[in-house]
Amino acid sequence: MIATTPNFANANTQLVKQPRHVFQISGYSRTFTFGAPTAGQDRWILELSSPSQKADDLNGSSTFPDLDVSVVDKAALLTADVAANTLEGKVATLKTGFQGLADADFLTVATMRVDSIDSSHDGTAYTFKLKRDDRQLKAPIYQTGDNGKPTSNKNPKTLLGNPMELLTSTLQTELGLAAGQINSNAINAYKNGLFAGVEVRFSLTTAPEGKHWIELELMKALGGYAFWNGAGQFTPFFFVPSRAVAVAMTLDQDKILGVPLGKPAPLLNTVKYRFDYNGQGGANSELGFTDSTSKTKYGMSASQGVHIIESQGVRSGYQGWAWARVLAHTLTQRYGYQNLTYDVKAFWPALVLEPGDYVYLTHPRVPDRSKGTTGVTNVLCEVLGRSWNFKDCTVDLKLLDVSWLAPLVAYQIAADLTPAFPSASATQQQSYMFVASQATGNYSNGVAGNKVF
Repeated sequence: MIATTPNFANANTQLVKQPRHVFQISGYSRTFTFGAPTAGQDRWILELSSPSQKADDLNGSSTFPDLDVSVVDKAALLTADVAANTLEGKVATLKTGFQGLADADFLTVATMRVDSIDSSHDGTAYTFKLKRDDRQLKAPIYQTGDNGKPTSNKNPKTLLGNPMELLTSTLQTELGLAAGQINSNAINAYKNGLFAGVEVRFSLTTAPEGKHWIELELMKALGGYAFWNGAGQFTPFFFVPSRAVAVAMTLDQDKILGVPLGKPAPLLNTVKYRFDYNGQGGANSELGFTDSTSKTKYGMSASQGVHIIESQGVRSGYQGWAWARVLAHTLTQRYGYQNLTYDVKAFWPALVLEPGDYVYLTHPRVPDRSKGTTGVTNVLCEVLGRSWNFKDCTVDLKLLDVSWLAPLVAYQIAADLTPAFPSASATQQQSYMFVASQATGNYSNGVAGNKVF
């Protein structure tokens, strides 16, 4: 979720508010606004497009299309400016807030680059076409092998380490992103959380393209994707559960326009995970995992329900079998039971939601297919996409029902000297994992064992 100041959060909850948008280009003296300007700003914004950010969680990628900002050429002043200034390639920001709110409390919703400046509206305006510039990510990486010569079959480049450390080094050292372009807080949280103690090992025989390599080897292979947040920071998100879910917002009738209707997501009940890369285009190990309950219920065909992952970095010597099993199980829980997606049109408070955020969906008219009734309450969903509509101040959201995550609880490994489960205290029983029967999943006194996953 996009971080906001208390003043913005308070203003955004008000039923009556007047939105303002502020557009600025680095190194350029003018600041344009939609809504009453403050000192030093020009009220020239004519129109804003509605960019739609989407995550492709199964393939480790995301998209963020162009953002267009049309600005009135008042008294031909803008024509004079574009003649005297080279604005193409400059960093541009779009912020949003409300009338009466200090500019310091405005929310940065997009940080992009000016790609082109087009004449528009019968020559009375200019449209700044902004792009989320991924060209820097597409440069070749790890071009020098271990022996200092160009990376090749005879001169491989070896990488070994925590996947989040490799992500940081790839972004900073290989691709040259500045520290401010990398969401280090998110990366470090995964390094010390989900991926604590995890290592991957690569032996590269060619210098791959950075963006493709990150998406394939560090995102898809590990169950995640990356997106650019509003501040222009490269931000990873991984959907393998490692802690209790933090819900960002409840979307109910007060925050929703109309009735969001669910439709089934693509069925996925079989995963083939290939790893232990042999350096010759193949894998020495393959995990085949099928969710038998899903397959029995929905069936399986050659073109539906099978997902293939190939990893050059995951190794059996570094917990590869365990990781492949965990990710395969996660994917079949995520998509193996006709899990629903919802298209939701929400009011402006939902502006702060980002891909990977969790929300509750509550609405008395949404059919509950699991119960055969009408009306849903606190259905846990994950944001997979969003589109801002600046004209009417609404947000279009794509949600995935992830209710299966709701009952999961994080447990700790039992500390030394902890008694066996029947003799442990109530607090210990609720907090720790204990050894349970492999056959029944129960503890020695017949109580169902706490589940890690």
